[in-house]
Amino acid sequence: MYIEKFIAMLPNDEHPLYDIGIVSDLGVEWWKNENANECNNSHSVSKAFFAAGIGILRDRGQLNLQDKVLSFFDASDLPDCMDERWQEVTIENCLQHKMGIGPECGLKGIDDATSRENIGDDFLRHIFSVALPFAPGTFRQYSDAAFYILSRIITKVTGQYADRFLLKELLNPIGFHECAFGLCPMGYPIAGGGFYARSDDVARLGYLYANGGVWNGSQIVSKEWIELSAANDYAWTPFRDTDIFVKTGGRGQMVAYSRSKKIGISWHGCCATGGNDRNDRYLEAFEKLLQEI
Repeated sequence: MYIEKFIAMLPNDEHPLYDIGIVSDLGVEWWKNENANECNNSHSVSKAFFAAGIGILRDRGQLNLQDKVLSFFDASDLPDCMDERWQEVTIENCLQHKMGIGPECGLKGIDDATSRENIGDDFLRHIFSVALPFAPGTFRQYSDAAFYILSRIITKVTGQYADRFLLKELLNPIGFHECAFGLCPMGYPIAGGGFYARSDDVARLGYLYANGGVWNGSQIVSKEWIELSAANDYAWTPFRDTDIFVKTGGRGQMVAYSRSKKIGISWHGCCATGGNDRNDRYLEAFEKLLQEI
């Protein structure tokens, strides 16, 4: 199989590597550092799972990407005073991190150690109280807040917490083991980060996308949604000039897939420098592995 070949191609560095998962037509492979926990924080890789949840609901006709996010919430969910531009923010704007917030809005990471002290218990009310310096759809500012809104929309549409929905409609069907979602003080999944899982399970999502949304003969998410995600940066972005699509997470987390070779891959680790450089080197090794298959 593939995992031993991939590990042999990895560059040496001083940063901890916790586990690696590869899923292909040959099966599920998992390598784990004996000193690591079984489940690790995937950080922003979480966004790929909640984007898939939005895709499932879109496939079923339960929401539209051009729906205004405020249409899903009651007055009791919202602050008394809001920037009028929030009226124009769509689900697609959240998926693409184009809500209209700027770099000084303080919403990039709502799941950090000081969130409760700085935000309070009601994350949604805090997010909607922030002024939007840009018209929605015109400026990209990466933030966990965008996906927290999507988590709350999934809850409104389905009548169940978004993590429960994902467990039933996505994670269980593709064979996940133990996993956990970080929650806000009110019990809603943060969605932008805080997803704890094994890399062999996270890689299942990559394989699902590589396989056109089909798992064991069942269409979990539509091929159309996968193509839309790839074309419009709905959590997934291309790696350089390859057919590899990726979703990274802070400190060096990854889920990726190759459409041509139909393989999903994931890893967890901890890079104090942020992880982007090591992720690039590991993706280069993945690209080399794909060339040998």
